[in-house]
Amino acid sequence: MRKLINRINPFVPGNGEKQLNAGPIRLDLERNLVSCEGREVHLTPRMSRLLQIFMQRPGEMLERERLFREVWSTEYTEDTRTLDVHISWLRQALEADPRKPRFLKTIRRVGYRLDV
Repeated sequence: MRKLINRINPFVPGNGEKQLNAGPIRLDLERNLVSCEGREVHLTPRMSRLLQIFMQRPGEMLERERLFREVWSTEYTEDTRTLDVHISWLRQALEADPRKPRFLKTIRRVGYRLDV
């Protein structure tokens, strides 16, 4: 029995300490791996941090400036195209159709929200 458990353990999701879950989205913080509706994608550390912030506050509208400060650790928020590009990459990782996002919604001129 112990041999069977040892062989299965690597395939079992973590104990929750290094893993976040929000709806169908699961983020492995240790491996920067996101899985959503049968897809698994490796993320960059910054993309992983950005998704982590959204997953800790599902349904809450997060302002662009706040996201920029928390992920990039800077007060300079004039050029936020970097944020837009990272959101686009996250949508490609999460969404079946990134052009019509179900999970990562844009709140025009304000920020973004994770709907799960």
